[in-house]
Amino acid sequence: MRGADTLDKLGRVKRCFPLSTSLRRQTLALTVLCALLGLAANASTRLLVTVVDRDTMAPVTDLKAADLRITDGNRERSVETVEKVSGPMDVALLVDSSSIGEIVQPAAANIIEQLAQGDQMSIVAFDSAATVVQDFTSSKEALAQSLRNLKYGNNPHILDAVFAVIDGAFTDAGARPVVILITPGLEAGSRVSESRLYRLAQRNEVSIYPLFVGGYKGMFQDLAERTGGIALSLQDMARKTKLSPGEAVFGLIRNQYVVTISGDLPLGDKAKVEMQRSGKYRIGFREGN
Repeated sequence: MRGADTLDKLGRVKRCFPLSTSLRRQTLALTVLCALLGLAANASTRLLVTVVDRDTMAPVTDLKAADLRITDGNRERSVETVEKVSGPMDVALLVDSSSIGEIVQPAAANIIEQLAQGDQMSIVAFDSAATVVQDFTSSKEALAQSLRNLKYGNNPHILDAVFAVIDGAFTDAGARPVVILITPGLEAGSRVSESRLYRLAQRNEVSIYPLFVGGYKGMFQDLAERTGGIALSLQDMARKTKLSPGEAVFGLIRNQYVVTISGDLPLGDKAKVEMQRSGKYRIGFREGN
């Protein structure tokens, strides 16, 4: 009975003070605003991150949220989750076929050998232009044959070639797109700027892993780390690790992480991802899945 009385009283109150149309609209607007504020409070941003020990060149295989500190200018973004990336990959192997490119063919052949079941690879040869010499396939034999048939010639335009691959080589939206660039390291005057290339890689969610002998080390590191990858010096590898080029680069690619951070604002140019573990590390990151 007490409940009925209460309802009756509420009913009389409602009859005495009916909600106006204006008040109902204000109440609805407030409800929507509260819902939007709740969504904003729960909003987050996803980063693709690769971490390598600078001394051993080994990937960090057990990355945790507590390991990372992410800042964007003066603002710190809290790390919510860290998950290892999985699923099939489409790997575009971008091979230098310039007049000095033949010296990296053994390393390129070794990379082909490390292709895992379920993944696909294409081969794009480049000198002054980029040419697909083998479409995506899981056949290591077909890939190796295409590599052996390469012709070597003109001066290499690395940035132009990487841009062309990112812009049009990947068609399977269900696979993770990765570019492995292998080159002696000479850049002969590409027309595409680095900043334009980074924007395209960000938009198309492609990570780049350069392997190089010499040349523009800083350019290769930026190319990798601003797209979520890591650059590998073949000379450093010979000194620091017993891993083959293919084992080293696929070890990194298979230990990539999706890191979820608080807030949905895009990261600025001053954003940093730092390791809080002891040691020295190189970190590649970009926004996106």
